[in-house]
Amino acid sequence: MTEPLSEQLSEFTKPLSRRPNERIVHVLLDLRTLLFRQNLIGLSQVALLENCQTELQKISNILPAMASDLQRLREALTEMIPSDTTRITVNQIDPLASHHQKESPMNCKVRVKKVGSLTAHAKLQGHAQSGVFTLLDGGQGTFEVLGTNQSGQDVDISSVAALTVAADPNNPAVTVDAIDPASPMKFVAHAPSTGDGSADLTVTATWLDASIGPFNFVATIKYSGGAIIDIVVKQVS
Repeated sequence: MTEPLSEQLSEFTKPLSRRPNERIVHVLLDLRTLLFRQNLIGLSQVALLENCQTELQKISNILPAMASDLQRLREALTEMIPSDTTRITVNQIDPLASHHQKESPMNCKVRVKKVGSLTAHAKLQGHAQSGVFTLLDGGQGTFEVLGTNQSGQDVDISSVAALTVAADPNNPAVTVDAIDPASPMKFVAHAPSTGDGSADLTVTATWLDASIGPFNFVATIKYSGGAIIDIVVKQVS
């Protein structure tokens, strides 16, 4: 003869064990068994509901004790952590950032061309080689950075790149300005009104979609009596 369900679950009348989750699982399993047996042993609907109510009450009695055990566990873990433990904060890292952002400017090749004016110089539209540029000297301190295609022809890159020109911190008398927002690859350098000298300009070309670059080079301008008289690419970095 099958022993009563209450005797099968007698362990739940004992103090809370160290495995309260397992005890609740057992109660639920026995409830499932009880529901299954209804069709075999002919329990009345009322008796079935009363038995279910009894077993659910046992689960309800277990839950507060579980909370107490969890609190004791939390306190024990806290005591195990030394008071002088250094806490470390881990910063989140965007895996895409290293793909789009370069650590430092890339190497490039630059040739200097002197032309009568920047607007008169013929420029092609099309694909430019990566890291190969032309620095146009249009006179009167005006300059433009162009790309170069595989055939060595100058290519307008103003729609795909942006230009940054930093003045020489060792010679603040020489200043740099943009010529026209509509021509982002052009700039003008202003020399002091008196004296002779030179200044190093750091030129950086950055692709708008960050697919290549940035590229930079240092160009040295020479001036005399308020006029820019020459520019040479001093170094490739």
